[in-house]
Amino acid sequence: MRKKMLINITIAISFIAAGCSGSLEFLSPGDMTVYDDKIYIIDQKNYRVQILDADLNYVDEIETRIVDRNDPEFVFQHIAVNKNGVYLNGSKGKADSKESLDCNLNKKMV
Repeated sequence: MRKKMLINITIAISFIAAGCSGSLEFLSPGDMTVYDDKIYIIDQKNYRVQILDADLNYVDEIETRIVDRNDPEFVFQHIAVNKNGVYLNGSKGKADSKESLDCNLNKKMV
C-alpha cells in the first residue's frame, strides 16, 4: 500500500502548482516518505518539508533551512520519518559533492 500511495503522490504532485511558496505549492519538490498515514515531502527551494494527509490535504510544514542562509546551493535531498522525528540528509551543489549534512529536526509528529 505504501508503494502505491507514493506512486499516486508523485503523479498528484505534478498537478499541484509548482514554482510557488504557498501551501500545496512546491519549488523543486524532492524526496518523500509516508509515516503514520501522513505524507512528508521535501520542498527543496522553499526550505521546508510539507506534511499532507492521505487525501493530499495540507496538514503542516517544517522549516528546514538550518544552514547558512547565504548558501543557495545546499538542499536537503533525502527524508526519513519515525516516532522520534524527521531526519534529513543533503549536500551542497552536485549530488557527488563531498559536503553533506545530516540532521534530525526533532519535530513532534503531527
